[in-house]
Amino acid sequence: MYTRRVLSDGYEKSMDGWRKIYDDDVQGKGLKIKTQLDADKYQSVQVESGKYVSFYITATKPFLRYTNGDAFGQVYASDDSLNILQGSGIGKYPLRRNSPVFKSRIFNGSFYYE
Repeated sequence: MYTRRVLSDGYEKSMDGWRKIYDDDVQGKGLKIKTQLDADKYQSVQVESGKYVSFYITATKPFLRYTNGDAFGQVYASDDSLNILQGSGIGKYPLRRNSPVFKSRIFNGSFYYE
């Protein structure tokens, strides 16, 4: 898992500028069963009020799940503290110049924040 402090749009074809925040071998528990990551192995990410942070969540095999969105960059979910925007799906690992980019995608997962 990687992060950067801007919207991902335009940064989907290179690993330059992405900071690794989690690196571990993870065995998924199966279709539609949440797989929790080891909290001791990832770096927390601080998000300043009014700022954007992007996440690149990847795997060596195409087993990550998403939902097709309908408006890239628009709010998909929100609460009083956080907006989650519709983003991109990338068709190659790792990011590279010829990576196909699929907009608009919604990550099927959850994040813990406080």
